[in-house]
Amino acid sequence: MQGIIILLAGEHVPSLACPRGDIMPNIDSCIEELVAMSIEITWPTGHITATNTADVERQIMELQDFGSYPLWEWVEGGDEWDGEPDQWLRFDDVVGGSDNTPPRIDAADLREYLAWSLNGAIAPEDIVIRIGGNDALRITPAELKARREALGYTTDDIAKAAGVNNRSPRAWESRREPVPVRIRALLDDLEAETNAVIHTVRTAIAAYQEQDPGDLAIITPATDSAYRTRWPHAAHTARWWRAAIHAATKGTAVRLIDNDGALPLTIMNTIQPPQRDESEKRA
Repeated sequence: MQGIIILLAGEHVPSLACPRGDIMPNIDSCIEELVAMSIEITWPTGHITATNTADVERQIMELQDFGSYPLWEWVEGGDEWDGEPDQWLRFDDVVGGSDNTPPRIDAADLREYLAWSLNGAIAPEDIVIRIGGNDALRITPAELKARREALGYTTDDIAKAAGVNNRSPRAWESRREPVPVRIRALLDDLEAETNAVIHTVRTAIAAYQEQDPGDLAIITPATDSAYRTRWPHAAHTARWWRAAIHAATKGTAVRLIDNDGALPLTIMNTIQPPQRDESEKRA
């Protein structure tokens, strides 16, 4: 299967296939959302240097000798279009949705758009894309794994949080694909939320201990099923909750139990995981 060759900061990464139809969140290793980044696209007879995909699109349009056709265009339907609804159309009439949000541009789009704009003078597989300028922001596979495990997250949990398929985080950690730059910010946010929970739990423990110096316990369900049964709208997972509570209770006499009747202890029932927001509940 043919694909665009990606070179990051001068380091060759094995050729990555970006199948037509994949959207950006599922192919982070092909082209990320570009912030403070440089993109260089080369082919046998020319090259383009840009800082983001919009700049790439503009320069490709300038190469067209038959007009100025954008990669995606908003087309209003109606009688002129046989009653078709308003929708986004790609340069080759592929429909990209009917809402007002422009479709996200992926590597396959750019590859096919450039070849089309040059009247087929080059083959898509002759295109090379180099991305650089942001490696200082990119965490290493080892950092990703260590931070993920400290959060109590599985690779599937990271995939869900990042909006990518379940294979991507495993590819990042095994060095088959580079870790997307945005994963650093994602982990920063998850860690900040976790640290806030740990602080809240520690404060609650201190308040409990002032009122009841006896043996205290916090419920930490053993499975996601039990976690959802007890707290239907809880955020994250049972594994994350156990990791957070373990960190919060470290150095204290507080016990962790997985059900109400495990031991004759005072259960701190007011200590519960954060709730998912409404959009996550609908998902």
